[in-house]
Amino acid sequence: MVSAYAGHPPIDLLAKAVGLEMTKWWKPTRKSYFDHVTKARIQQVLLEALPKETYVNINLMKKDVAAEMAERQLAQTPWLPDLLSHPSI
Repeated sequence: MVSAYAGHPPIDLLAKAVGLEMTKWWKPTRKSYFDHVTKARIQQVLLEALPKETYVNINLMKKDVAAEMAERQLAQTPWLPDLLSHPSI
């Protein structure tokens, strides 16, 4: 049986309780993330994660090139997809 819960998802509470910081364990790479999302999502991630002066427009790139470039651009950033972050705590 699936039940609803009130407040924060239990996984978020567990992550906070054990001090889990996913940026130490996971990085967005072409293989782990960018090959599995749309080019529009890659562009959205770049806009969210990078300062405006370093943003590169990927509209004219093929997706594989855009994914490789995004991996390089985000290599030193603490960006995580919503699923792996717990900003609500």
